[in-house]
Amino acid sequence: MLLIENMAYKSIDLTGSTFSANDEKISFSNNTCTGALFGGETCSVTVQVSGDMLSKTVDITMKKANGTVIIALSVSIIRPVLAILPSSAVELFPDNNQLITVKNNSLVPVLDLSVISSGLPADITVSENNCGSTLNALSQCYITLQAGTNPDGEGEIVVQASNADSQAQSIKGSTPDLLNLNVSVEQIATNGFGNKQFSVTIGNTSNETNIENLSLSLNKGYY
Repeated sequence: MLLIENMAYKSIDLTGSTFSANDEKISFSNNTCTGALFGGETCSVTVQVSGDMLSKTVDITMKKANGTVIIALSVSIIRPVLAILPSSAVELFPDNNQLITVKNNSLVPVLDLSVISSGLPADITVSENNCGSTLNALSQCYITLQAGTNPDGEGEIVVQASNADSQAQSIKGSTPDLLNLNVSVEQIATNGFGNKQFSVTIGNTSNETNIENLSLSLNKGYY
């Protein structure tokens, strides 16, 4: 809102006054500066800025009905800048969680903020989200991602707002193989001179997950 005060001792006739800017993405509404403005009184007009407007300085002019310029001023339009941390891609393993920070690095608030999690990889969900619809200037909010027992694939989480560019963070789900298997020999001889014994070594590569109900079978082929 633009507030205008008459600091003189006599009244100013503002009948038919209009506001304009040198950028089509700025508009004006609710103009109360439409009659006599006496000394010490104020009037106002609402300045509306398009949500896709970039940061820049614009000129705003107030004219009387006869075209006389009453006020001419320059106004800085600031488009907020969102950032997501960590800035590099995030990889989650089974039962892991990851804190995502959303920062507003600007001196103005971010409006209509929302978090879109529909593109996350399989078995990864948002367990906590304290990001509201408004993110104040120079502030931050947090999102926690939680992986289940079998996260898989690649995706992203997106943060968007009505007055800032959307930001996306790449998310990858990885479920490593828990088993490795080693056989002591490549083949067994069928004659009486060969070594007909071999050993199988099975290892669990995970430091956190136990393997249960493990079974081993041998497929006997005939040649």
